[in-house]
Parts: sequence; C-alpha cells; structure tokens
Amino acid sequence: MIQMKASIEGVGKSEVIRRAVEAYKPTPQTEICGNCSQVMSPSTTNWEFPLELVDRKHTLVITDVPVMKCNCGEVSHSLDFEISVDELVDQLAKDALRYQKEVPERMSIEELLREEYLGNKRVN
Repeated sequence: MIQMKASIEGVGKSEVIRRAVEAYKPTPQTEICGNCSQVMSPSTTNWEFPLELVDRKHTLVITDVPVMKCNCGEVSHSLDFEISVDELVDQLAKDALRYQKEVPERMSIEELLREEYLGNKRVN
C-alpha cells in the first residue's frame, strides 16, 4: 500500500511515511503502572544509543522520546515504538557512513522522524 501511494505521488516510501507520521496526532491511552497500580501520565525521556562506526565508539542521545511515567518512577513504552526508533537509529548510522557525515551527539525524536539529520532527506 505504501509503495503504491509513493508511486502515485512520485515520492519515496519514506516520504509517504514521514507525511503520515507528521499528520498523525496520537492520543495516549490510559495505562496502569505494573509496579504500583497507579495511573501513568504521558511524559518524555531521553534514550541513549551506543554506536560503533568504523571502529569508533559513539553515543547518540535521542531526546523528548514519548513515554508513560508513573509517580513511583516506572516508565513504559510500546515495544513496537522502541523497535521503530532502533531501526531509524540504524538507518542514521548507515546514512552517516554512506554520506561520510558525523552522527550528532544529540537529536530530538522529531528530528529523527523528519529524517533531516544529515542535511538532506533520505531517498529510498
């Protein structure tokens, strides 16, 4: 379906996905904390990703990652979301190597989703 829409619009699959993500306004569902049974609230956090690029270690910090937090300190997020972010970070590392650019030390989740982190949008 995505490939078909991309073909009709004359853009890559990533552009169709980017537009859909940009247009989507999520409404978090109520979650109950597995630790203390309190209602969790939407919040954000930072995630660190250790990377090794051409024998050089690097840590990328993704800021403003949406999560559910509880007053007891418990944090929750969707496994699907975590896998998606992991895949985007992997693609970022591959693109950095391909275009011989540095991976930033920090970037927001919005910047990662916009795919503008290397100065130009990715092309599939």
